Amino acid sequence: MSFGFPKVIPEIDKAIQYARRKNVLMLAAASNYGGNRERTWPARSDEVMCIYATDGDGNKYGKNPTPLANKYNFAVLGESVEALWPPTSPNGRARKARKSGTSTATPICAAIAGIIVTALRLNEDDYVSSIEEGKREETRQLYRQKVTALGRASTMASVFELMVNKEGMRDDYQFIAPWRIFDEGNHKRSTTLENILDKIDA
Repeated sequence: MSFGFPKVIPEIDKAIQYARRKNVLMLAAASNYGGNRERTWPARSDEVMCIYATDGDGNKYGKNPTPLANKYNFAVLGESVEALWPPTSPNGRARKARKSGTSTATPICAAIAGIIVTALRLNEDDYVSSIEEGKREETRQLYRQKVTALGRASTMASVFELMVNKEGMRDDYQFIAPWRIFDEGNHKRSTTLENILDKIDA
């Protein structure tokens, strides 16, 4: 959700509650007001992942709101991101433009979450076949429960922690770098899956 409001919007809240019941993961932009305002809604909801923005090196975006103590403050690329945008006139053509903000970072973070879920779904059969035969059906059921659990913000947050610098915060935010679990030479595919599954409480 690349938007935010000062207060709860009942119609949107109904949609969020419906999505939560359907186990749909939800992410929302933190806001672009810097220290002038707090996180906007729905990013401040406990049922939604709040996403901040960084530049390509993980340095905080200057208009991020202040991070919160005792909360996840995940941040991902959202500064000077080039993309195609709708034409400015009815007969115009799509144009390339660079945009910045937490509203830009949020769909990028959603894509990272989607890659996590897709990786687990695509590797289910290979993972289960590696288990001794008598335990395969039980393993498959638990595996699927864990994939389903990724629809909860708190569960996906645990997986995102695998992509955060082991030394902790950067500029007071938890910078998500997906290659930390997907592109390290000492990580086999099976090890990556195990690391993700171990983080999921089903």
